[in-house]
Parts: sequence; structure tokens; C-alpha cells
Amino acid sequence: MTLWRRPRWSIRLRLAALLTALFVLLGGTLLGASYLLVRSNLTHDRGHVDAATDAGLHEAIPPEQRPAVLDQVRAAQDELVDDTLRDLTWQYLAIMAAMAVLSGALGWLVAGRVLRPISEITATARRVSQESLHERIGLEGPEDELKRLADTFDAMLARLETAFDRQAAFVRNASHELRTPLSVIRTETDVALAEEADDPEALRRSLVSVREAGERSERLVDALLTLTQVDRGDHTWSEVDLAELVHELTDEADLDGLRLKLALSPRPMVLGDPALLRTMVANLLDNAVQHNTTDGWVQIRTDSAGESVRLEISNSGAGITVEEAASLTEPFRRLAAARTGNGLGLGLSIAASVAQAHGGELTIDPLDQGGLRVSIHLPAT
Repeated sequence: MTLWRRPRWSIRLRLAALLTALFVLLGGTLLGASYLLVRSNLTHDRGHVDAATDAGLHEAIPPEQRPAVLDQVRAAQDELVDDTLRDLTWQYLAIMAAMAVLSGALGWLVAGRVLRPISEITATARRVSQESLHERIGLEGPEDELKRLADTFDAMLARLETAFDRQAAFVRNASHELRTPLSVIRTETDVALAEEADDPEALRRSLVSVREAGERSERLVDALLTLTQVDRGDHTWSEVDLAELVHELTDEADLDGLRLKLALSPRPMVLGDPALLRTMVANLLDNAVQHNTTDGWVQIRTDSAGESVRLEISNSGAGITVEEAASLTEPFRRLAAARTGNGLGLGLSIAASVAQAHGGELTIDPLDQGGLRVSIHLPAT
């Protein structure tokens, strides 16, 4: 059992002690210099007194008595100087003690005043939880280090609040999207078990519906896993040729009769995770094919300009507003039924997240004749 525990020195106590030590050191230095000056002046004046005393004794006292009288005068003078310096020493010590007490009290008050914003930050941090992320410090005062610290903490709380709101909305939307195919599976299974056991064709239709719902669930889970992988920091980075990647994906894609126009610059190289970049381009291409019109077109362009590489995928389609286009990067955001009916509402969200993870940016602009132009700017190698 520990009988003695080392006292815990708070920052306020240490700051007050530091201010007290500085005041005492400066005050002691000034008083010490004053003491030396007084002592030096008294010693210097004693020489003048000796000369004046010797001159006076030369006229008033016989020569044989002068040494004894001069010794007495000097002894009295030394005693007076010693008494004066002794009194001065005690006075200076009393002043030092009073200065130490006063500076300690002032240091404690000043330290408390200076550290009050930190106490407010600490209190807010203790109160904040997932349910109270709306709280802010709102520190008032000059633009000093503590004000910047409080503002930084408020900005962090704002980002956390936004992130938690997005996470909650994402979980709600994901749960809703997963509930739909699961409901289809359960309904078709119940119908098949109840009424269609003797009808092979009806049973086959139910199994097809169950399979399609299962595939949709599988695609949705894969898309959600992709979104979680984007935020991981253990990606394998290498140089990727976007033009070559576009050629590979367009050769593999089913364009469903759409006209494809390619305008690819030679070797637009970017540094990133090849798997994520492939997913990004594949989602953009799939989005352009799904949200299109009959006998429509898809145009893909790549170019390099300085330290940036641009990938641009445009497609024909229905006309939308600028506000609607800007909202398409939100998860599960759909404006109209897709032409193929297989969309999950996550393609553009995944593409935007991949672009952001690679230090880039995704922008969406509606075309005057209908359709969209999705542009991604990435840092070049």
C-alpha cells in the first residue's frame, strides 16, 4: 500500500509558480543591485569623512591624541554603516517576502484568467457525445492561440456532426435498400410454398425473382464494401494509364446499342490504387449506359494539363437541373428510373469518394440537350 502519493501539479499551479519565481528573481536582482549601490556609496562617503575628520583634528586636538580620536570616529562610523546596512537588509528581505506572496497571488489569478478558455474547451469536450455534437465553445476574445484552438475544436465538432448525420442517413438508406430485395425473397418464397408447389412454371418464376433479388442484394453489399475500402489507408499505389483503363472497360462493357465516342490523350498517367480507379471508371461508364436514351451516345475524353489529369464521361439522357445534378453524388440518390432498371444509386457516390481519396474532385454538369457530363480531375504523376 502506498502511504505517500506524489502531488499532482496542475498547469495553473505550475504557471503561477513560474510567474512567482520570475517576479522574485527580478525583484531580488533589483534589490540586490540597490543594496550594492547603497553600500558602495556609504563606503565612498566614509573616505570623505575620514579626510574631513583628520583636518578638523589637526586644528582642535594635540598631535599625540589625534590617532586615538580618529580611531574612535572610524569605529563609530563603521558601526553606523553596519547598522544601516543591517536595517536595509531586513527591510529588503521583508519586501522580498511581501513580493513573493503578492506575486504568487497575482500569478494564480492571471494563470486562471489565461487558462479559463482551456477549462471551457475541456468542459465542452466532456459534455459532447453523439447526441450533443451540436454544442460549440464559441470562445470570444482576441485572435490568439487559445481562440484558434477553440475555433479548431468547433470546426472539428462541425465535421463530426456532419459525418455522424451522413452515417446515420447512409445506414437508414442502406437498410431500406437491403429490405427491398429481402422482402421480395420472402414474399416469393411464401407464395411458392403456399400456392405454387404443383405449378412448375410458377415455381420457376418465383425462383427467378428470388435469384434477381439475391443478385441485387449481393451487388449492394459489394458496393457498400467498396465505399468502406475507399477510406482505408492501406492502398497499393502505382502508376495507372487512364486511357488504357478506359479501353479495357469499354471493350468489356455491354453498351446496349449506344454509340461510343472516344477522345483519349496519350498516356494520361495518375498515381493511385489500380483496383479503386478501375471501380471508379467502371461505375461512371455503367451510370452513363444505364441513364441514357434509346439510340443514345456515350463520350469519354481524357487529357492532361500541367499537374492535373482530367477524365470526362458524357452521355445523352433526360434533362435535369444544376441542383439535381449536384445531388447525384449522395448515396442512393436517384432522380428517375434507370433505362436498364439495375441501378443501386451508389455509382456516382463511389466514384466521388475514390476521386477524393486520390486527391481529386468529381463534378457533374447537366448538358443543354439532355444528359450529363461527369468530370474528374486527378493529380498527374
